[in-house]
Amino acid sequence: MSYAAMYGVPAEGPFVVLHRYKNAMGTAPRIWNYLGESYYGFVHSIGEPELAVVFDSLATGLYRSHEDVCLNLTADRCIVRKADFQRVSQALYLMHDFSYKPDQVNHLATIAGHLMLAEHFEDYIGVAFMWTSVGDDVWNTPVGEQSIAEEDREEFVPDFRLWDISRDKGHRFLFEADLTEQVKEATEGPTLQNWEIRYSQYYGSAFVKPDNIVGHILHGNVYNHPRKDELPDSTFVHTSTVVSVPCTGCGKVQTCNTLYTLGEMSEGYAKWCKEQA
Repeated sequence: MSYAAMYGVPAEGPFVVLHRYKNAMGTAPRIWNYLGESYYGFVHSIGEPELAVVFDSLATGLYRSHEDVCLNLTADRCIVRKADFQRVSQALYLMHDFSYKPDQVNHLATIAGHLMLAEHFEDYIGVAFMWTSVGDDVWNTPVGEQSIAEEDREEFVPDFRLWDISRDKGHRFLFEADLTEQVKEATEGPTLQNWEIRYSQYYGSAFVKPDNIVGHILHGNVYNHPRKDELPDSTFVHTSTVVSVPCTGCGKVQTCNTLYTLGEMSEGYAKWCKEQA
């Protein structure tokens, strides 16, 4: 049976296998098939032509934020830094929930859990994935000279080692684009006014301090939302889970689905924050 693997990525030295997932169809192919079916009507396990169509729409605005994250994660030789584990884990949990079918294997929630546990591994700066054992592992690199006479090639077994980011070239880091450019591009995006940070999507749930915003929910009145037909200006909303604050002091907050600009706090929340100081 095929399998996928999560590798620990040290600053120097070869990758180390952390976890294996039996039946690789429950990993990256589950993401590809879900997006292919949801957006293009592909009803069977997609092949290379369909996969190319799915990847062509990456970061174009067609997919939801967590879908872009998950698809980007499955590209060849992609490494996730520790600082991004929580954001990627949240995206994988969402993808699991949306793509789950009782008759299909789905390891995405398991991978998300392992990703959060990997935060405690001091020997690694991040993780990488080999998405299927069917075919070549993109993280294998040949050792020494591999040229061989044509008449001997059928019997030749090359020697490989796992990738070493201090020696090998061709990998990339997820979210490696400059965050200041991402923020700049989002200046015309949605704004939240009268906002509050709460423990959950339930409006009666407890307030949460601003310095604990990641992992909680924003409530407020939204303006300039891209789905204005559904969410006209001043509509009261609760967001999906906050996954990151892209830059200190810029007033931007990234949820699982949207990058928001924060306007003014609600009076009640501002008063509560002052009392906590």
